[in-house]
Amino acid sequence: MKKIKCFFLFLIMLNFALFVSYCDAQWVQAKGPYAGAVNAFAISGSNIYAATSDSGVYLSQNNGLSWSLIGLNYQTVRSIAASGSNLVAGVSNYGIYLSTDNGYNWVQTSINNRIVNTFAVSGDNIFAGTSSYGVYLSTNNGLNWSQTSLSNRTIYAITISGNNI
Repeated sequence: MKKIKCFFLFLIMLNFALFVSYCDAQWVQAKGPYAGAVNAFAISGSNIYAATSDSGVYLSQNNGLSWSLIGLNYQTVRSIAASGSNLVAGVSNYGIYLSTDNGYNWVQTSINNRIVNTFAVSGDNIFAGTSSYGVYLSTNNGLNWSQTSLSNRTIYAITISGNNI
């Protein structure tokens, strides 16, 4: 187990308020998945999914203690998200794949020949950020997609706060 020491210092210049905080955090190295780089994680219930480079999607059902390869074998999966009972995965140069059975079977969606860098989920809506093609939106948990905005931009990250993206 590695111990991480944290030290925070906040200084507000106008009224000169000083806040100092110290913390001890303990980290435990997880066991895998041993499949090259892990590009993204998704959580659905007690399942943790890992999107990996060159190896596909892995599943842990015991908080990351062990992992099993479950789908998209030998593919570079750049992004993954859970929405309802569905999973969506961004597979390099092949677009978005959808699983409706916890990642064991996958089908390619209408978004193909795209690199999908990131997903953000809000209710039944899933936003997908792509390389050079902007943002796509699915309003039905990943079944259908439409291009929304920034159509000629590369999107590396999306986050949602309330009604704001």
